[in-house]
Amino acid sequence: MKTCHIHITDIFHPHGDPDDHYDLALAFALHKAGLLQLEQVVMDYPPPHRVGDPALCAAAQLNEITGSHVPACIAPRDEELAGERLCAMLRAAPLPVTFTVVGSSESIAAAIRQQPALFSEKCAGIYLAAGTGIETPGGILEYNVRLHPEAFTTVLNAPCPVYWAPCYHTILTQAGESISPERSGSYGSCYCIYQRELLEHLPARMQNYFLYMLTRSTDPKYLRYLDGAVDAAALAEKGAEKRRLWSTPLLLHAAGVPCESWELVPAAISCGEGGHTAWRPAEKSSRYIFCKKGEALPVTDTFDTTGAYKEEMLAKLRCLLGALE
Repeated sequence: MKTCHIHITDIFHPHGDPDDHYDLALAFALHKAGLLQLEQVVMDYPPPHRVGDPALCAAAQLNEITGSHVPACIAPRDEELAGERLCAMLRAAPLPVTFTVVGSSESIAAAIRQQPALFSEKCAGIYLAAGTGIETPGGILEYNVRLHPEAFTTVLNAPCPVYWAPCYHTILTQAGESISPERSGSYGSCYCIYQRELLEHLPARMQNYFLYMLTRSTDPKYLRYLDGAVDAAALAEKGAEKRRLWSTPLLLHAAGVPCESWELVPAAISCGEGGHTAWRPAEKSSRYIFCKKGEALPVTDTFDTTGAYKEEMLAKLRCLLGALE
């Protein structure tokens, strides 16, 4: 089925988390390659704790690099109005629509509540990056779920296919001596790279796209910044940092890119009040959960930079982003 795509993201400048810029770059790269018809980018209205405002500059940079004209907008502060805007986009789209939701679920949840029949008719699938694959008793909710648990529940129960990639396999109740309480495993999409593993393989303008964000640049000439000399010292400094990424597999699946290390498998998923989830395998379902292939994987720290899944996702990013001159 031919579809068009709307990417909903909590992307800011200065950044809240750089992974959102990686996701946006991948969406544009898939669009440039003719694998994903990127119809619209919708940026979350900034919550009070964010330092930056929505990174419209990042979308403008990627349109410039790719020669595209993908529109980008900011969701209204009022969630009901934001829902109305999404419904209007869905209604006006020339094809059935898929969504990626890599930030708050508020806007799309409001749209689902307002027009469930429209989602049943016109939405080909929601790709949702949020939550925990295996919840532990007393465990904390993942960040995107904590933003609005009821909205997360609404999306998981939407009247259309839902492709769910829990951010983590599990979250421990206490961090103990670990770096963080979040853990990777079979049912968590998080993987970790050293940024140099990708940045050193990119053309200069893409390196500058990432450096503008990573250095929290205040240069107002964000388009002309792309054509400047690459700051070798900044590239080395930022390249040495680890970066956790979550949403790569969802965008690849939405674009029909085959992968070997993971799959989205049918599941019976329940999500009730408070955003807490439970699931079991199902032979047939309109709900799917991310799962790494092979036998059950050991539960490890999310800052681990090894593994077949990580290597495949990194290779896909190098190939797709490396083609953006």
